Amino acid sequence: MAFKIHYPFIYGVLLSLVLQFGGARAMSAPFHSTSYADPGDQEILLKWKPKIDEIIRPAFESERTAGIIVGVAEGNSTFFIGYGSTNLRGGQTPGEHTIFEIGSVTKVFTGLILAKKVLEHKVALDDPVRKFLPAYFHIPRFGDKEMTLLDLSTHYSGLPRVPTNMNLEYLVNPYKNYTGYKMREFLAGYQLPREPGTVWEYSNLGVGLLGYALGVKSNTTYKRMVLSEICGPLKLKDTRFRLNEEQLSRFAQGYSADLEKTAHWDFDVIAPAGGLRSTAADMLKFASAHLKDNGPLSQSMAMATRPYRKSGLPNNDMGLGWIIMHKGEFDILWHNGGTGGFSSFVAINKAKNIALVVLSNTMAATSGVVDDIAGSIMKCLLGMPYEIPKWPKEVKIDQKLLDTYTGNYELTPKGDQSSSVTTEKVRLTLTREANRIVFSQDRKVIYKVYPESETQFFAKLIPLTVIFSKGKTDRAVRMTIRVDKEESEWRQIPAPQEKR
Repeated sequence: MAFKIHYPFIYGVLLSLVLQFGGARAMSAPFHSTSYADPGDQEILLKWKPKIDEIIRPAFESERTAGIIVGVAEGNSTFFIGYGSTNLRGGQTPGEHTIFEIGSVTKVFTGLILAKKVLEHKVALDDPVRKFLPAYFHIPRFGDKEMTLLDLSTHYSGLPRVPTNMNLEYLVNPYKNYTGYKMREFLAGYQLPREPGTVWEYSNLGVGLLGYALGVKSNTTYKRMVLSEICGPLKLKDTRFRLNEEQLSRFAQGYSADLEKTAHWDFDVIAPAGGLRSTAADMLKFASAHLKDNGPLSQSMAMATRPYRKSGLPNNDMGLGWIIMHKGEFDILWHNGGTGGFSSFVAINKAKNIALVVLSNTMAATSGVVDDIAGSIMKCLLGMPYEIPKWPKEVKIDQKLLDTYTGNYELTPKGDQSSSVTTEKVRLTLTREANRIVFSQDRKVIYKVYPESETQFFAKLIPLTVIFSKGKTDRAVRMTIRVDKEESEWRQIPAPQEKR
């Protein structure tokens, strides 16, 4: 059971943001936990806590997270278990009322708003989004085929993951200044690569456009709709786009995958794709509401959680915002989320009346740490065989040896390419920072790696392995980089001579 949507926007362009903002690395949080359950729910807490502890412990032993809160609802019982810290410099153990950024889990709120408007006969799923926008708002089409509200909600619109006219000079808070005007500007010049409704392509931009259009149709804003039509009826008091002073005091500090402080993210027009902040208590209340047939939004929730189309993930369908995994006898509703300093996961199984929430104040969208943890916990709750996630641990090695690995490296061409062929040289620069090695390209940090032995290193930001060796004849340092199933070879080269 693998619940993973990778985030190329973070994986690529934003790799640098979590590094450039951080500075000094904070101390890691030791493994400890605090449990929260009503007196009548203590028995179910004691039943599951040892297994959940076992699943989460490796994330702290390998320094992959600052803090985590797990919330579980089984039938009418609920409990929460917090681990680590809300702030690595004097914080508390996360509790059920600690506030986190939930990132793309916001999309299931957007899908619920869409379902509600359909049931109110305000819109139809096959309505073109153009129908609800001003005439000056150009929406691209492919021939005569227009993108519909269903296309936007299920990631079949043909729009890219993110628009290319974002201000990449402000990476520490990339969505903050992306306004409706900027979105309209991008759409006016964009050509769809294919007919809408034909290919699944995950799109933050598409869901942002959907929420914007629903707000225009309702003569309000998307954010106001979420607060009045979802958070109000469900009594989600801490699920907000903007926090008040008291809520800010409960807002966890976010961290990069390397446990360096990051900025909180703010959203403008793309808020429907990832702008909400919430607590484990609110999110478990929201998830549990999907298990009821007589709640204030039960009909809308039933509509939002039906399968409408295939997703791009094996054995997964798309609801309205929700992803629906088919695993043996179980159908599991789920979505994950990630921002520059937070990760989130929500899963629901109606057959067993189970809801799960996992929130972390560490960016793990590119590493899959929270996805792996949540997947194992959900398997455990469903009575399925589950794995204990494992990650490499950092070991201390001699700094003189580390220094021999630093310097400039050049990509070694594959195959029998002739040296006479003119090709652009691809180069990396490696420097040492305490016990880790920092990779840079064109003077920009791209990731950091940690030793698990004297020759093998790992990254926490992405699933990457680096192996150092020496040539048999020239004794020059060689470097092999493995990312997933891809491998590249590099050779250490002399530092370029400075021009006088």
